[in-house]
Amino acid sequence: MIENVDIFEEVRKKITDVKKKIEELEGEKHRNLEIILNVVKAINSSLILEDVLKIVLDNLISLAKADKGCLFLVNGEEVLKCALARNSRGETINEEAISYSKSIVNDVYLSGEPIVIEDVLNYSDFMKKESVVALNLKTIICVPLTVDSERIGVVYVDSNRVSEINKNEILQLFEILAGHAAIAIRNAKLYEKLSKAYADLQSANEAMIKAERMATRGALASEIGHELSNYLTIISINAKLISREITKISQDERLNNSLSSLLSGINKMKYFIRGLLDSAEMKPNKQPSDINSIIRDTIQFVQPLSRYSTVKFIEELDPELPIVNVDPFQIQQLLINLYKNATDARKDATIITRTYFDKEFNRVEIRVADNGPGIPPEVREKLFNINLTTKPGGHGYGLMICKKIVENHNGKIELISEVGNGTEFIISIPIDS
Repeated sequence: MIENVDIFEEVRKKITDVKKKIEELEGEKHRNLEIILNVVKAINSSLILEDVLKIVLDNLISLAKADKGCLFLVNGEEVLKCALARNSRGETINEEAISYSKSIVNDVYLSGEPIVIEDVLNYSDFMKKESVVALNLKTIICVPLTVDSERIGVVYVDSNRVSEINKNEILQLFEILAGHAAIAIRNAKLYEKLSKAYADLQSANEAMIKAERMATRGALASEIGHELSNYLTIISINAKLISREITKISQDERLNNSLSSLLSGINKMKYFIRGLLDSAEMKPNKQPSDINSIIRDTIQFVQPLSRYSTVKFIEELDPELPIVNVDPFQIQQLLINLYKNATDARKDATIITRTYFDKEFNRVEIRVADNGPGIPPEVREKLFNINLTTKPGGHGYGLMICKKIVENHNGKIELISEVGNGTEFIISIPIDS
């Protein structure tokens, strides 16, 4: 009787253990299904590729009870590249620091067949086993990422311990999740391309608007220039008539000098109006010119203006400077823009204009330096862009026009500036520009 009771108790205990095991398995299945549903929901709600990759990889590592995982995607050259590597703590691992079985990853990608190694000691393929053993790996799961019969990558997880996993069940879970992940990754990539295309479209649209503004400004400058030119022609004719009349009735030297200055000023205004018209069309009219003379004439012309009343001009001009083929009026406009910027930055600026003949490269250098406040790095990077201005009421075209003038002469313009230590523009123009 006692013996029967013992047997009954043992049977009851075994039944209880089995029921408990079944409950555990059912609970794990439920948890796994819940993970899959949550992952599918999460990846389908995001179009950001990096977020999708993290969601997929972290949950696959958790499902497999793995130590780490890698997600490989095919690049434009049809080569597998590690897009993300993570550990079981949810930390991203540097690609260079990650170790994995490259042979298994490549085999899975090429064959399209998954590989699940529950225990490397029971793994039948010796060559693969040898590489896995070298990495001290015990458990590996590697599944292809396929969408519409196209393999776009591979997901790989491993562990240096033997994991208690059901091979068929874990493989089924991985394949379900990998299928959804592949679709989400493809969609995220398409979204990236669409976002880039949209950004490019915006940039092109902004460039078109800027071009239209420049064209409008050019037409306006041309119209104003022509009107001013007409008025100055009338003033010039009247001034010459007055000069003739005065010559007949007086030989006063001061009066004659005043008339000469008036006529000279009118001629210079004509030159600057031509510069205004040229800034609209930006077509240079090159001729053999003396750069040093252009600089002296420009400084002599601007010095009497009230803007430059507190400015000190210093000339350090190379006497051996050769004749250069340039448009003198555009060079004048270039210099005036630089002088104006220096004065706007500091009312009592000292502006040094230097010239230098670079015999090695057969080019002339013009350097315009000031002792102003300097230009911050974030402004320097965009200084020659259209519509960039740091001055109240400024239009932002001055330095852009300077750059265009220099390019018209096959030259280049460079900038040296440090906050608190002034600014220097270096213009290089080939002799035979």
